[in-house]
Amino acid sequence: MSMTAKISPLQLRLVSVWMLPPDYIGIRNFLEDRGYTTRGFELLPPPLILGEKGFVRVYSDIERRTLGVRGQMSPTDLVEAYSELMQVNLKDLGVNPDNIMFHEFAGDYSAITGRNPLEVMRKFGDQTDFLSKIQTKSGLDLAQISIGLGLRRTIPTSKEWGHFSIEPAYPSSNSRYHISIVYRNNLEDVLAFVKGIESTIRNILQELERR
Repeated sequence: MSMTAKISPLQLRLVSVWMLPPDYIGIRNFLEDRGYTTRGFELLPPPLILGEKGFVRVYSDIERRTLGVRGQMSPTDLVEAYSELMQVNLKDLGVNPDNIMFHEFAGDYSAITGRNPLEVMRKFGDQTDFLSKIQTKSGLDLAQISIGLGLRRTIPTSKEWGHFSIEPAYPSSNSRYHISIVYRNNLEDVLAFVKGIESTIRNILQELERR
């Protein structure tokens, strides 16, 4: 049985990392044809804003050679905007796909389940003897209040990487979780991951609160 949880996106972004810089002028021209506002944004870092439409902003970081979309939106809208941006580059501008090293999703979410996140985290941490051992060594009464999860067989500097950070949202730690996520892979896998992200968050919280 799935849990009842209110999951709200705080800030989402999807980016691609390039070997050679994108064609900024060409991208802006095609974005204008697709209903984006491009006037008024100077092509100067940081970050370089190429256009916006609704809650979506197309942006780039010249030093990191990234190109992406970001904003407060649903995963569906994010995937749609990013797919459109990739179509501009791969189809309209004829960019060689090999020039894009990887695609990355990063998101921050707030979640309310009706449980107290601080109590949930403390209970989870009390199930191991790790805390009792470091309490003895440190002389401090410690409790676990956050969890970090990463893909098992990858490292943070590889083209494939994933990381979840789950903790209480500190200003309202008795009622809300704050979840930060990074997932990096090829385009198809990243888009599939983003489409199911809220279900993934819900499932993780459900298992956490079951302890």
